[in-house]
This record gives sequence, structure tokens and C-alpha cells, in this order.
Amino acid sequence: WYDGHSWATGLVAYPTGKSQESSSEAAHGYLGAALYGEAIHDASLAAWGRLCLATEVRGAQTYWRMDPSSDVYDPAFAVNRVAGGVAGGAAVATTWFGSNPEYVHGINCLPVLTGLTDLLIDGE
Repeated sequence: WYDGHSWATGLVAYPTGKSQESSSEAAHGYLGAALYGEAIHDASLAAWGRLCLATEVRGAQTYWRMDPSSDVYDPAFAVNRVAGGVAGGAAVATTWFGSNPEYVHGINCLPVLTGLTDLLIDGE
């Protein structure tokens, strides 16, 4: 978790390292944990969900959404504006089901939830 985002592959490492394709899926999962904690009056669970959600959103804004002023990626890669997948040793502008821009952008927006999707994309 110290990497600043979840790893969809868990402890299994691919040749490029542990990886995650959709930053939005993890964010929605952590939002669900926070809301469930609130619903059952479990302050620890709610706080854990909020902490993981905040970490995931910051990771998405840093590693998946490529702001033109960011120096995280080489400018030749940053023109893609969104990473399709991030691994320990690589970032790609593709998904496991294709490289079309709508796939790469779409997998990072779905599922769409007003507010959270805006936060992941715009950071506001």
C-alpha cells in the first residue's frame, strides 16, 4: 500500500511487477468500505475506508491521469493523458482487451459514480 495505490494482481508479480489496470475499481471498493463502516457505526472501518480511498485517489491522480505539468512520465508517454495499466516496472497505454483510447480512458472511469468519478478525473 505504500506505493500509493492498490495492486489488482495482489501478491502475484508479472514480469513488469505487480500491476493494476483500473484505478476506479479500487476507489469504489474503498468508498464502499467507508460507507459500510458508517452504516454499521464502525468508526474504525469507516476511517480505514476513507484513508484507503484518499490514498487511491491520490495514486490515480499521480500515476493514471497525466497532467501536462507532471514529471512522472516521459513526455512521449504523457501525451496519452491516461495510463491503461501501471505496474511496478512499467506503465502502458493499453488494456488487457485492447489499445483503443476509449478502452484506456473508459476502464479508468467505470463504474461511473457522480462525485467520485469527478474526483478521480478532475481532482476537485
